Amino acid sequence: PASAKALDGLAKALIATGDYETAIGRLRTVPRDENLTLELGVAYKNAGQIESAEQVLTEGLKTYPTSNALAGSLVSLYVSDSQFETASKVAAGLALRKPRDIEAQLIYLHALAITGNNDVAMPLARSVLALVPHDADILQMNGSLERKAGDFPAARKHLEEAVALKPNDANIRAILGFLLEQLQDAAGAK
Repeated sequence: PASAKALDGLAKALIATGDYETAIGRLRTVPRDENLTLELGVAYKNAGQIESAEQVLTEGLKTYPTSNALAGSLVSLYVSDSQFETASKVAAGLALRKPRDIEAQLIYLHALAITGNNDVAMPLARSVLALVPHDADILQMNGSLERKAGDFPAARKHLEEAVALKPNDANIRAILGFLLEQLQDAAGAK
């Protein structure tokens, strides 16, 4: 019963089946590592106990300040609660602590895109794309930002490459379709 691995597996199973209260009960009083802290935060969030989720994830991030999982979960929590600026601040802190970590930069990039801070998001998206030039999600993010900025040729190039890499991703296809519609390419948009 004191095994962190066993508790983590149990918590994941309980959360997957929607038994958040039991997961919370099992994790609330035990010593928690990074994974158990994340699972407890997720269980609280899914149970609708947003303040408790925020408290657990915030405390966890203080203990594990370079945790992409905890920061990403806290950012997601703030976004779902429409606290966009707070989400950006948490993501920015992680990105500053881990400037060479692509996942940390992506968490920050997504937070910037959600808050509409395209002036900061655009150069970050380009720098991440330079590090990982053939990643469909990063190409999509660049294409979306370029589309919003009115740079349609660059957006088209990046979105077409993203579709080629992930041909079954409906989201990327939809973004490319909207762009092609803006370019008055009805056949391509269809």
